[in-house]
Amino acid sequence: MKSNGPFSLKNIQRQQPKVGWLVWPVVWGLLFSAPGPARLQAETGSPTGDPPPTATAADFAQGEVLVGVLRAAPLFSAGRAEGEQALAELAGISVNAVEELRISDAAEAPRFFRLGVEPGTEMATIARLRLEPSVAFAEPNWIVRAAVTNGEESPTPVLPNDPLFRPNQWGMQRIGAPRAWAISQGSAIRVAVIDSGIDFSHPEFAGRLLIGKNYVTPGLSPHDDSGHGTHVTGIIAAALNNGEGVAGLAPNVLIDPRKALNSSNAGTVANIAQAIRDAADECARIINLSVTLNENSSVLEAAVNYAVGKGILLVGAAGNSAPNPVLWPAAYAGVLAVAATDIQDQRAYYSNTGAVDLAAPGGLSNQLIYSTWPTGIKGCTAVPTGYCTAFGTSMSAAYVSGAAALVWSVRPDLTLLQVRNLLLETARKTGAPATDVGAGRLDVQAAVRRALWSDIELSQTRISELALLSAPAYTETVTLENPSGELIFWQATVTSGSGWLAVQPAAGAIQTSNSIRYGEPAQLSVAISPTLLPAGDHTGSVQVLGSRSSGSQVIQTIPVNLAVRASLHSLYLTWTSRQTTGLDWQTANAGGKQELQMTDNSSIGLLLPFTYTAESLAVTDVRLYADGFLIFPALKSVASLPVACTPDETPASEAVYGWWSDLNPGLGGTVNTFTSTAGAFVAEFLDVPLAGSPGERVSFQMALFADGRVKLNYAALPKTVGEVVVGMEVNDGLLSTRIACRKGNTVLGTLPVAGETISIGATDWR
Repeated sequence: MKSNGPFSLKNIQRQQPKVGWLVWPVVWGLLFSAPGPARLQAETGSPTGDPPPTATAADFAQGEVLVGVLRAAPLFSAGRAEGEQALAELAGISVNAVEELRISDAAEAPRFFRLGVEPGTEMATIARLRLEPSVAFAEPNWIVRAAVTNGEESPTPVLPNDPLFRPNQWGMQRIGAPRAWAISQGSAIRVAVIDSGIDFSHPEFAGRLLIGKNYVTPGLSPHDDSGHGTHVTGIIAAALNNGEGVAGLAPNVLIDPRKALNSSNAGTVANIAQAIRDAADECARIINLSVTLNENSSVLEAAVNYAVGKGILLVGAAGNSAPNPVLWPAAYAGVLAVAATDIQDQRAYYSNTGAVDLAAPGGLSNQLIYSTWPTGIKGCTAVPTGYCTAFGTSMSAAYVSGAAALVWSVRPDLTLLQVRNLLLETARKTGAPATDVGAGRLDVQAAVRRALWSDIELSQTRISELALLSAPAYTETVTLENPSGELIFWQATVTSGSGWLAVQPAAGAIQTSNSIRYGEPAQLSVAISPTLLPAGDHTGSVQVLGSRSSGSQVIQTIPVNLAVRASLHSLYLTWTSRQTTGLDWQTANAGGKQELQMTDNSSIGLLLPFTYTAESLAVTDVRLYADGFLIFPALKSVASLPVACTPDETPASEAVYGWWSDLNPGLGGTVNTFTSTAGAFVAEFLDVPLAGSPGERVSFQMALFADGRVKLNYAALPKTVGEVVVGMEVNDGLLSTRIACRKGNTVLGTLPVAGETISIGATDWR
């Protein structure tokens, strides 16, 4: 039994599966325990002398062996080509059959290789390789299987056309999802689902599917040909309140489908590990692993450790082969191991036991889990097309991934360990042993409330202003709210920028300190005095300190950026709000989206569904550029010029900069336009790579409203930022509102972050 205290990768010792043979019943569709492969000590490279693992041909990929070679190994002392040749000779294969896998860059990790060998010689090759001191380990490319049991026909009524599906989605009700949705329905953070793929045409995922990747058949889209991946994803992220089908736990998240399982719900360790690595590199916040492996794999462990090291939460299914211990990858310390419970919050009879972290609804044959299903694959006759039932720890893991997405949506500042511990600490105690349910059954309502408990939310978490040298002092008002039921006393002080920046009492409710409770917001007045500063860029900060009755405190810091200029146009657009929670990601109306075929440096003229008016503008068309900006009207076509951080006439006199940088949609991603349900014209960049760094990608929207408002929505941004401008220009190309700009050594303002909406609206000069 493991402790339910604070999570520590170093302190947790996992119970590993015991050696033994079992026949795998077809109905389970998964592997049971078998002896684990012997491993060598990477520190010394000394062989253990253990025999190769005993397994049947169905347990691993035929004709493949995975090998780890010590980075300082004599095997590669003469160079990479010579080392690969030597490795090939040891294995008795052609050098063309040696493929290096990019799994981990850690200095202590070995180099990973996949070897193509003659089918039937895998174990003999492994035994031979293990005698080589340079070889850290050699193992089969084990088969990983989906942790699901296909459900029988449900005796319950057909799913109603109701967004919450109270008669059937008992799991959502059990974990308190409806009350959690009143607080948050998720934000556009990325959840990677490593599974059998996704049904791209399913209406429950419209507008939130990223391009993903297919590892089973490289080059093809990760389309689901079994149903398992779509079912798991529906639990995590099916649409809410759309009047059809089921409700997902985090309906606003972005879905990153990684197809590593085939149509039989089986895949190799190498593909699973590569999918984990790729998802980690491409900004996934959560990785769902509703798969099980009955063998420990060094390759898979390295991939898990790599993702955990990047702060990513991995959620794994404990397995459906009780009484066996938790299977891999859930058995790794870095993975949150999830067991299955029934409607009474007791361990489902099939759910593996031992080193369990948490439990969530998994269902039984008469307590099925309803979710999405590919329309082209045979499903359940008693359920509408596009939906089906199943039960298993696969479903349980999906609930936990969705819950983690909600927690991170309301508190994006939390770390991996904080989110993990919060889920464990708020779990509902069931009376079942910890070996059955870990910390207890998932309580998403409690988790989301705990994430906000005794906290202070701010209407503006950053203030950015542009002013003339002669501008009089003016104020920005920040609204403070307390989402908890606990009274909090707050006080605001200037922590940097004294002289030109102050917090001060003003008329009415604007104060520098007050008590605040749920439903009774307070206001803070931030005073800015440009005349006290020389021309240039200045930064300051205001700290809001909240004190709880228990004596504990919460601190919020508001950065203030002030750009003072000698002269500006008499009218400009001022930034009106910046939201760090509740991303206002726009969704398409019934007309759907139009995908644009854009290449590097291309542009296209587009008609607006309305007349856009702002300041002196009144236009009916725009020109959209592949480099992440648009100009109006469309006839003002210009070259896509380098980014500049000073007022000028390039690229256009009037423009909106979503993420003006060197982007190249020709290398991947999609560019869409549509009219949103809120009535906005939206230009959407999804997973579009940077031209010079294709691995770095952006997902954002530029939304224009008929009344002149503009919303810039950011779902995913590059880890490394070079030259970029964010903001808007009007009135003959003079600087209006550039929220942020970065070029060379020049940095103005504060760049947006993923999960943020910036709103811009027209205002007369103060």
